[in-house]
Parts: sequence; C-alpha cells; structure tokens
Amino acid sequence: MTRRELRGWLIVMSLFMSLFLVFGASVEAFGVFVPHLLRHFGWSRTELSLAFTATASVAGLSGLFIGWLLDRIEPTIVLSVSAALSGLALIGASQANSYATYIVCYLILGAGVGGCTMMPCSVVVANWFSERRGLAMGVTMMGTSFGGMILVPVVDYAIRTGGWRFAYEVVAAPIFLILLPLLIFVVRGKPPPGMQPGFEQTTAPVEGLELGEALRTRSFWLISIAYFIYAFVAGSMVVHLIVHLIGVGYRPAVAALTMSVIFLCASTGKIGFGILADRVGSRTALLIDFLIESIAIVLVLGVQSPVLLFMFAALFGLTFEAQLALCPLVTAESLGLKRYGSISGAAFLFVTSGAAIGPVVTGWIFDVTHGYQEAFFLFVAMLIVGGAASMGCMPLSSERARFQRPSGSGPPLTVPSSAS
Repeated sequence: MTRRELRGWLIVMSLFMSLFLVFGASVEAFGVFVPHLLRHFGWSRTELSLAFTATASVAGLSGLFIGWLLDRIEPTIVLSVSAALSGLALIGASQANSYATYIVCYLILGAGVGGCTMMPCSVVVANWFSERRGLAMGVTMMGTSFGGMILVPVVDYAIRTGGWRFAYEVVAAPIFLILLPLLIFVVRGKPPPGMQPGFEQTTAPVEGLELGEALRTRSFWLISIAYFIYAFVAGSMVVHLIVHLIGVGYRPAVAALTMSVIFLCASTGKIGFGILADRVGSRTALLIDFLIESIAIVLVLGVQSPVLLFMFAALFGLTFEAQLALCPLVTAESLGLKRYGSISGAAFLFVTSGAAIGPVVTGWIFDVTHGYQEAFFLFVAMLIVGGAASMGCMPLSSERARFQRPSGSGPPLTVPSSAS
C-alpha cells in the first residue's frame, strides 16, 4: 500500500468516526430516548417523532447549500464546523426543560448532521476512490451501523445509571474529544496530484453532468425515490421499533439489545453489498437489497416469537442501511462526479424528507389504530417500489447521450462510456 493509498483509508476511517459519533448519537440512538422522554414529559409519540422530523428536515434543507459548498471549498471546513454544531446541540438537548427548547436543539442538530454525515462523507469517498469505490463507501457507511450497535446499549446504560440528560452528555463528549481532531488534521476533500492507480486523478477531466442536466434525467428522480423510501422506512423503524418490541412484551433491555444486534448486522451488510456492487453493479445490488428488506419487514409482524425476532433482526440489519452505500454509488454511475456534491445535496433532500415524514406517519398510524401492523404493510409496498426504481436508473453514457441528441433527430450520438 502506497502512502497516498494509506492516506485514503485513513480518511475513510475518520469519516467512519463522523458517522459513528454524530449519526449514531442523533439518529440511531434516538429510539432509546423515546420511552424515557415519553414518561418524563408526557408527550405523545407523534409529538416526540417531530423532534426526529426537525433534524431530518433541516438536514435536508441544508443539503443543497452544503453540496454547493463541498464543490467549492475544502470539505474539512464543512465537516468540522458541522460536527461542532452537532455536539453543542446534543448538550443543549440534555438541558431542555420544555418541548420548544427540545425541538430547537434538534433543529440545530439537523444542520450539524447535514454537514458531517452521509452526504458530505459520500462526496469525499467518491473523490478519493475509483476501482474500489464500493468497498470504500461500504466501510465509511459502516459508521452509522457501528454507531447504533455501540451507542444504543451505551445510551441505554447511561440512562439507567444517570438519567436521559446524562446520556446526552455522554454521546456529545466524544464529538469534541475524538472527532474534531480527526476531521481537522486527517480529512482532505480530494487527493493531491500524482495519485497512484485506484484513485481519481485530480489533473484529469472529471466526467459527469451539471446539476441542471441531472435534474432533467430519469435516473436522478429514480435515485431520489429510492433515497426517500430508504429514509422513510429506516427512520420509522429506528424511532418506533424499540417501543413496538416493548409493547409486544419484551423488556426494554432486550428491545435495546435487539436494536444493537440489528446495527451489528448492518455493518456487515454495508460491506457485503458494497462488494456486491463492485461485482454485479450498484443498481442490481440495490434491487436485491430492497427485496430482502421487504421480506424482513414481513417477519416483524411475528416478532412475538423469539425465532422470528432473530430472523427479522438478521435480515433487516443486513439490508436496511446498505442503501447508504449503494445509492451514492448509483448516483456516481448514472450522473458522474463533475457536480457530485451539488447533485448529492439535491438528492439528499429526499433522504431527509423520508426521514422527516416516516416517523411522524408511523406514529400517527399507531395513535389512530393502536398498532403498527398497517405501517409495516406500507413499508413492504414502498420497498418493492424502491427495488423497481433502482433498476430504472441508466448509466452515465446513456443519460449524457440524451443531451447530445438534436431535437427530432434519429439515434443518439455515440459518446465515451468510461464514466459508466
């Protein structure tokens, strides 16, 4: 391994820590706080879900601006400022004494999450890696799974020993002590000139579509649909699964352990599907992922049985976050890297829209029907649609040819296909 290759993988591990500490604390571990906040404040599940929605909404609305920044300034600045903002928001949440204060903290947290987690991390990885991009993306996105796997039991233990306020302080501290130094001193947005094979050459022309062109392609909108469905289902399950398991008879510690096992499996799933994407293509891998996840959701209807609970946790864990690695790969294959940051920012609006809407809709379904069964059926239908959307995406050469075809002319002009 050359020095530059080593630097690339050091950056991957630093981005892994950003997802581990920020995304894990703000998103993956949120469900552990839910039953304790419901009991402490007396809020409804719909009201508490709105805090999750606040984070997702701001993260989405800031996505276009963050994507624009990533194309123009050093991503280290964006990542570092956003991480610090996330840590401050978590500390603020620990001191909240009213619903309004709590929501404001999660609005601020949304800005931090948008600037130092999935979208900016995928941009940096796509810039650094070429041949092993699927593997590198999978390793990076494992940070969300490890964040859930480790921080869920940590938060559960911290709450049981020191209360929910103490738990917020526990997850905020490593952001300042560990993550910020890594982002400032290790991460760089693009490799320097003279890269070794396997990395993007910064001196070579960058293939891809402009943002305006991308918005007129079929692939952009199908990728956005896939992103929305991923976030709708994943966000809903992260917020509501623990309280659902408690509701069907499991002890809170067992419910938290189940969520931790799911995140453990998810770490394997990201790597596995990333490698699969390198071999069969990202679109096919994404289709397989959506279909297996839909089977897992069917199993959750019978989680009163410990056997079915184990099967659900394994299958759902392997698949429900693999889209974090696969959707950016489809974006790079279909739309290129020329304006990858801006295009990803636009597409991530649908991630945050799904994460914002899903938990609230699911909470509303529970409040109306006193159960989650209808919500689970909805998830299955959406995941099947997501699989179909993934196969409808086209390679960059096909999308680019549409912009070179004169109006009313015959077949499209031949274009290079190296970026597809």
